[in-house]
Amino acid sequence: MLNLGRSRQRPSAEGALGADDRTLRAIELFNAGDRADTVRRLTRMLGAPDVSIGTAAGPRREVRITVAWELSWYQWAVDPDNQHFPFRDLGQGGDPAELDLSARTWNARGLADGRIALGLADDSDAVAYDQAA
Repeated sequence: MLNLGRSRQRPSAEGALGADDRTLRAIELFNAGDRADTVRRLTRMLGAPDVSIGTAAGPRREVRITVAWELSWYQWAVDPDNQHFPFRDLGQGGDPAELDLSARTWNARGLADGRIALGLADDSDAVAYDQAA
């Protein structure tokens, strides 16, 4: 399981991001992109979503972001190293029970403006990362 605290790993000599940095960068990209607009629109209609951030099943460099409501879910893979096309749609559906258990491990939250933040609603350390920060 990823350490989703505020500690940050330094990039290696090859320039690859450590797991914590990869997660934070994926959140930055998500919050600055049009996927956050999708979440914002749905949040207005459906309320605050559950959010899971973890390792994607595909290439290890990708971070999986799952956003779910009672009747709908969306899932994206984010590659923090890909500056041109960092997002890949993994799927969407109706019932969050369709998702595997790791994608339903809610370790983050959705904010009213569509951004996502590490930590749960009652977690005082929850932080939304964006490029303005």
